[in-house]
Order: sequence, then C-alpha cells, then structure tokens
Amino acid sequence: MPNIYDKQIEKDAVMVYAELNGVDWKELYTKTRKRNVVEARCQIWAYLRQNTNFRISHLGGMFGRHHATVIHQYDVHKKNMEFLKSSRVNARVNEQYATTYDQGRETLDSIWKNDEPIAYTHRVVLLTNGSPNWTFHEIETVEEL
Repeated sequence: MPNIYDKQIEKDAVMVYAELNGVDWKELYTKTRKRNVVEARCQIWAYLRQNTNFRISHLGGMFGRHHATVIHQYDVHKKNMEFLKSSRVNARVNEQYATTYDQGRETLDSIWKNDEPIAYTHRVVLLTNGSPNWTFHEIETVEEL
C-alpha cells in the first residue's frame, strides 16, 4: 500500500512529465498510443520505479495498463538512456527522451529530496479513532520544543 508521500510523488510526477512532454495530464489516462503520451507514461513509471516502493502492478494500474507493459516500457527507458557505443561524441540513443527525463527527474528531486533537516517546533499529542477513517480526532496536548 503506497504511503501518503508516495501518492503525492505520483501526482507530481504525472504533472511534471505531462508538461515536459506537451501532454494534457488527462490524456495519460486514455488508451492513446501517441508517441509523446507513451513516452510521458514511460518516464513517469521509470521515475516512480526508481524513487518509490510501488509494485509494478500498481504502476500499471495508474494508467489502466498491465504490469507487463510497465516492465517493457522500463526496458525501453533504459535503452533510451544508454549512450551510443560507436559514437565519438557522448550521445544517447534517444537524446530528446533522455533530456526530457533528466529535466523531470531534476525538478522532482528538487521538490522531494530536500537535504535540509526539518526544524520541528512543536510536539502534538492527537487522539483519534484510527485509520482508515480518521473521522474523529482531538488534540490532547501541545508542547513547544
């Protein structure tokens, strides 16, 4: 089961890679096989596979796809990110794809991989009826640190 942070990373990845690929994020959830949509899905799956604990079946389910599609697209992603062996210059197999992926990765990493420690200022004791509802809660104590 994905945690709340993983779900937010999922939403952010969808928005970032949709924008970078010039795709309306809603189009990612359709059956279209347009290249820019397929590449955006592939980049999202690759980023999430490397940065979350999502199962492959969950990644496929995000866009109504089978887990085998995710596995195939991850292999395609790795191929697109490779450097050409016979090239005299440092060129990737699919330079545009790789550049777009790297831009999205840098954007998402800047959001989610903050190296600065959180400066907590208060300790709060909260009473609740528990998950999954969390419908009733009451603050018992608030203590300044």
